[in-house]
Amino acid sequence: LAEAVPALQKAQGLDPSDPQLLSALASAQLGAGQGRAAIASYRRALQLRPRDPELHVELAAAQAADGDLHGAEETARAALRIAPELVPARVQLVAVLREAGNLDAALTELTTLESQLPNHPDIAGERAAIEARRDSHREQKASGKVRLARILVGDEATATQVAKEARSGTDFALLARRHSKGPLAGKGGDIGYVNVDELRPELASAVRGLKAGDVSVPVDLGGSWLVVKRTE
Repeated sequence: LAEAVPALQKAQGLDPSDPQLLSALASAQLGAGQGRAAIASYRRALQLRPRDPELHVELAAAQAADGDLHGAEETARAALRIAPELVPARVQLVAVLREAGNLDAALTELTTLESQLPNHPDIAGERAAIEARRDSHREQKASGKVRLARILVGDEATATQVAKEARSGTDFALLARRHSKGPLAGKGGDIGYVNVDELRPELASAVRGLKAGDVSVPVDLGGSWLVVKRTE
């Protein structure tokens, strides 16, 4: 796919008003790991064809792959406003809501899918998985644990900037995928449910008092810096 990108860019340059070429270019860019470039190409295609729900679905998938779950949700919902019965749009919305941990909303959308595709085994499996995850979350919350996400960086300046962006509304999972070190970056920084009293003291101090949605001050771990968000 990486080899196809230059050819498609050249073809698109010769005919910049063809949304199909832009969509093909975006798909190739996404397959080549060029997520942000793919999103830009999809947006340009939508400028040419703003009422194309399938382009919205493709853009939502690219946004989700890049970690922008909030943007992906908005785009998938835009597709459904244009075409309320479009199954791929609702499938994409369910996937984004599940990934974001918004499980009750995911189940609501899944109910609509069930009415469109009754007795579909994949949908039944998705429901079972989401319900099990929701029940587990409720048990964890009932035990007094909190759910956290974190961004681990190497210096205070980056941590301060990341915390500022997160507090100003930038999607935390997106920031984690772009800046965080370690394997949790691919999960949007999600740590899961933890007992605050079991955290190391400097981190526990930063987390205590956070309400759901709050972002901590940067925490010095000695050689690295941590920014934490309480997600639930």
